[in-house]
Amino acid sequence: MKTKDWFIIVGGVLFAYLFYKQAAGLNYLVYSLFVVAGLLFSNPKNIANKRWWLSIAALAISLCGMVLYGSVVAWVSVIFSLLIVTGYSNNGNASAVLNFIQSCLAVPLSVPNFFRQNHIAAENKRRATGKKASPYGFVYIIIFCVFILFVLLYSASSTAFSELLKQINFSFISFGWVMCALLGIFVSFALLKGRRLKFLDREEGKWGRPLLAPIHPLEGEQAEKNTVENKAGTLLLVLLNILLLVVNSSDIAFLAGGISANQNLNYSEMVHQGIGALIFSILIAVGIILYFFRGKLNFDEKAKTLQALALIWMLQNLLLTATGAYKNYLYIDIVDGLTYKRVGVFFYLLLASIGLFFTAMKVYTKKPNWYLVRVNFTAFFIVLIASSSVDWDVIITNYNIKHAELKREDPDIEYLLRLSSRNLPLIEKWMSSAAANPARLHQYKAWEYNNLSEKFIHKSILFNEKYSQKGWQSWNLTNHTNYQYLKPLNYDKYYITLPETETIDTLTTPTDNGYGN
Repeated sequence: MKTKDWFIIVGGVLFAYLFYKQAAGLNYLVYSLFVVAGLLFSNPKNIANKRWWLSIAALAISLCGMVLYGSVVAWVSVIFSLLIVTGYSNNGNASAVLNFIQSCLAVPLSVPNFFRQNHIAAENKRRATGKKASPYGFVYIIIFCVFILFVLLYSASSTAFSELLKQINFSFISFGWVMCALLGIFVSFALLKGRRLKFLDREEGKWGRPLLAPIHPLEGEQAEKNTVENKAGTLLLVLLNILLLVVNSSDIAFLAGGISANQNLNYSEMVHQGIGALIFSILIAVGIILYFFRGKLNFDEKAKTLQALALIWMLQNLLLTATGAYKNYLYIDIVDGLTYKRVGVFFYLLLASIGLFFTAMKVYTKKPNWYLVRVNFTAFFIVLIASSSVDWDVIITNYNIKHAELKREDPDIEYLLRLSSRNLPLIEKWMSSAAANPARLHQYKAWEYNNLSEKFIHKSILFNEKYSQKGWQSWNLTNHTNYQYLKPLNYDKYYITLPETETIDTLTTPTDNGYGN
């Protein structure tokens, strides 16, 4: 068996050991280091590939976020980075987006490719040595897995056999563990020996070819087609520029008039539905630009007006995203504070602005459409990596508590408790302060505070129980610090004695502060 094959088998066992019944933490760091080592071993030329090292740097930043916070954003960025690193290991000249697609396709195709490559390796060995080698060496792996499966089944059906196994201490192996190891084998195979779809590599070479001006002036049907498209595009962009000018002017006039919390406005509708329509309109705008500037029209001297109108339209769309961002800021500042949706709006608008900028660059520099796909994916990847270095749950919680204090209001603890457990110490500090001085409560009645206390205590105890059952594989700094903070707490102090003025008639459902919109 080749060393690469041993890498895959070890990778499967390591995968199960690191991830089976574990949370996100050091396990992703260890497995990523194993994959990187395997990629370097299989292809030492990666050391000289600058793009490969850039993807390694992105992976390192993502892993820092994972070890520090163990957040979903960090998890997504680690997966993206690992797939791109694998892609660059196989083709250092391809774009990041194509390498990502190739690695994504390699994962589901790893099962058939596993058996196919085993058969090819056995056939090549037979031709080289003249000896007939079995192309079914993988059968022994399957036999071993079936054997383990029946060991588990027999141990469940026979008490005596189960007691015998306990003496040998195979307690860490279970059916789920075996399935996780099998999954790990195929994942490791996809990452270390994944087969690329060669036709996609060839096609990217065609997609990325620079646009060339026609050698001879266009004549006949082609010239007429260019003229029609030029006139149609010019008329369309004139109308759309006028329309967008009216929209931007009305938005600026509305915002310049000032907005207060007392105005009868549906802020959620103003921001979220408006942003949804804005993003959709930008996608349509980019699609229109890509259609008109897909080929010969880029070099038509008569299309200079069309090009200028397209650039003006891009600038007006950028202004529209700026006003959208300002509306979202007002929503956060005047109404309720931060939520994931409101943070997401800023990211949507940032990516939309980047897309508009590169669309304008594509028109101005006469780049092919594939250029726009490449640079926008790279921009998205960079934003994802950067966002993985931030603990958004803690930022949202910290901001909302301070924001409520400045407004002399109570924060929406109900919403904050729906976030991950990483914000529990911040909630605890507010709960403890309110319990010590009930007079600082604004909207919450004593019974409402006590209900929130029960939810906080339940979530804290559940977190402590789950964390104590995990191994070192699930370690991350935030969860470890929170566990040390929450473990010695006396939960009896988080209750407020109900005043005599609070009767059963006052027990109404707390007002929904609008969080989550």
